[in-house]
Amino acid sequence: MAEQILSQDEVEALLSAIKNEDVPTGGKAAAEVGEQAERLKRDASPIDLTSADRTATVRMPSLEIFNERTGMAFGQVLENTIRRAVRVHHDGTGPMKMSEFLNYLPVPSCLNLVRIEPLWGVSLLAVEARLLYAMLEGFFGGHGAGQLRTEAHTFTSIELTFVKRVVEIFGENLGKTWSSFLPLQMSYIRTESNPQYASIVQANDLVMVTTYNIELPSVRG
Repeated sequence: MAEQILSQDEVEALLSAIKNEDVPTGGKAAAEVGEQAERLKRDASPIDLTSADRTATVRMPSLEIFNERTGMAFGQVLENTIRRAVRVHHDGTGPMKMSEFLNYLPVPSCLNLVRIEPLWGVSLLAVEARLLYAMLEGFFGGHGAGQLRTEAHTFTSIELTFVKRVVEIFGENLGKTWSSFLPLQMSYIRTESNPQYASIVQANDLVMVTTYNIELPSVRG
């Protein structure tokens, strides 16, 4: 019979149990867990995103899996919140210069500054304004067409309250997805509509960008 190899989730569960002294650490079991951990370390490849010779495309399959799971969970809760069908597709994750990211954003956008503890610094959760309005209309029983207002673009107190709730929903699902690997807690700081006030790092600094395509019955963004 071929030797059974533990999956990564099983290895992480065993390591966590040993750390909490829930299983004995002596004998053959400890040796097998140690071998599995060493193999995982050998298979892992360190990536320096700030190096000058980094490749244009960096594959991070584990990170992409976490992001896909977060998007799926977020879509399910959002669908129940706005009472509209919601499809969330993870379009990819990768490094980008901050200046390129701000230029890439649809105009206008709802730019939410958040903190993800215990990670360092501030993160940005950006939502296309047209998509945000469609969510809001659906929440209040409208058709959810996401029509943009023609007046100067500022968010009302009702819109900001709804935006904060959307950010909280995403943060809750992010934390649940990552809970088995790294405890993450997202907290809302503020919302900006002007990218000038939402630059979380210098223009030439690299940021890790994850893009989700959200599709509602009458609009996508």
